[in-house]
Amino acid sequence: MRMTHAHIRGFTHSYGCGLRMGLLPSATGIDSETRSLMISSVLRAFPGGFFYVTMPVYLYLTGLAPTVIGLLFSVQAFVGVALSIPMAMLADAFGRRRFVLLGLLLAVLAYAGFALTPSLYVLLGSMAVLGLSGATSWSPFVAMLAERAQGEGVKNSVFTLQAFSAEVISAAGMLCSALPSLLFEGFLGMRHTASFRPMFLLGAGVYATSFLLVLARTREAKQARAPRGRPLGFRLPRRSMPVIRKLSVLGLIGLGAGLVLPLLSLWFRLRFSIDLVTITPLFSVMMLATAFASLLTPRIAKAKGSVFAIVSTQISSVLLLALVPLMPDYVLAWLFMVVRNALMNMGQPIMQSFTMSMVHPDERATAQSIISTFDAVPRAWGPSIAGYLFSLGELDLPFFLTAGMYAASVGIFYMLFRRARPSYSAR
Repeated sequence: MRMTHAHIRGFTHSYGCGLRMGLLPSATGIDSETRSLMISSVLRAFPGGFFYVTMPVYLYLTGLAPTVIGLLFSVQAFVGVALSIPMAMLADAFGRRRFVLLGLLLAVLAYAGFALTPSLYVLLGSMAVLGLSGATSWSPFVAMLAERAQGEGVKNSVFTLQAFSAEVISAAGMLCSALPSLLFEGFLGMRHTASFRPMFLLGAGVYATSFLLVLARTREAKQARAPRGRPLGFRLPRRSMPVIRKLSVLGLIGLGAGLVLPLLSLWFRLRFSIDLVTITPLFSVMMLATAFASLLTPRIAKAKGSVFAIVSTQISSVLLLALVPLMPDYVLAWLFMVVRNALMNMGQPIMQSFTMSMVHPDERATAQSIISTFDAVPRAWGPSIAGYLFSLGELDLPFFLTAGMYAASVGIFYMLFRRARPSYSAR
C-alpha cells in the first residue's frame, strides 16, 4: 500500500471534522511530517489489538499451559526491558528515525514467525524479536513526536490525537479476533490453530506498510543527530535525572498491569468459559470506550492542570478494578472493566506529554526509555506470576494485588508532582 498526500489530507480532514464536532483537540500546529508519524502508529495499532485479544487464547489452544503462556509474555517483556535503554541512547546519539525503522522491520519478522508454525521454539523466538522491536522503536518514536510538537498545548493535542486514533483502530483489530473462528475455520474449513495464521500475516503486512510510510514521509530532526566527532557511548540524561528518579514510582503500576492485562482474555475464558467469538466484541467495545474517554483529558488538563488530570482519572479506576473479579457473570465483569479501562488509560496521553515537557529535548528518547523501564521491569514479571496463579486456580488474586499497587503509585505520583510545572513545554 502506497501512502499518498491524499491519504494524509484525508487523515487531516478527519481531524478537522472531529474538531468541528467539538470532540477532538485542535490539530493546529501539527505539520505533515508529524501527521505521517501518527498515521504510521495508528496503522500498527490494528495488529496490536488483534494480538492483545488473540495471542493468550491462541497459545492456550495450541496446548500450552497458563504457566508457559505467562513465561512467553515475560520473555517478550524482558527482552524489551534489557535493550530499551541502550537502544534509546543510541537513538538519541545517532538518529531516532533509523531506530524506529529498524523496530518496524523487526515486528514484520516477529509476525511472520507467528504465522509460520505454532512450534514452541518459534513462538519463543518471535516473542523475543517482538520485544526487541518495541525496545528499538517505541522511545525514539515518542521522542520524534515530542520534538516536532512545539508548546504544551500542541504536545497534548498530538499525543491525544495519536492515542485516540490508535485506540479506535486497535478496537477494529480486536473485533477481527473473531475471524479465525468465523471465517477461516468455519467458512473456509481451515484447521483450528492454522486459522489464526492469515491474521498474523496481515499483521506483518501492516508493519511493513508502516515502515514504508516512515521511510518515505519523515526526516531525521537536526537535534536528534549526534554532533560531529561525538564518540559512540551510552550517556545518561543527567539534566533530566531528577524528574526521572521521581517517576520510578511507575514501577508499581507496571507490576500491577503485568498481573492483569496481558492475560486478560485468557482470564475471561477460564473464569466464565467463553470463547473468542464472545470475547472479541467485549474487548473491542472496551477499547472504543477508552478512546473516546481519552478525548476529555486535555480539557481537564487545560482547566485543572496535567497532574490533576492524570491523578483524578487513574485513582477513580482503582475501586472498579478490585470489583471486577467479584462479578457473577462476564457481562458485569466486562462493564466494570470498560469503565475502569476508560478511566485508567484516558490520562496516558497527558502523562506522555507531561513527561516529555519535563525532560530536556536532547535527552527525550533516553529519558522515555528509562521511565518506561521503571514500568516495564516489574511488568515483565507479571504474566509469569499471573500464569502461575491461574494454574493454581487463583483467578481473582491478581486483580486485588493490582488495585493496591495502582492506588499506591498514583498517590505517590501526586505527592511528588502536585506543584510541578513543565520545564521544556515550548521545545
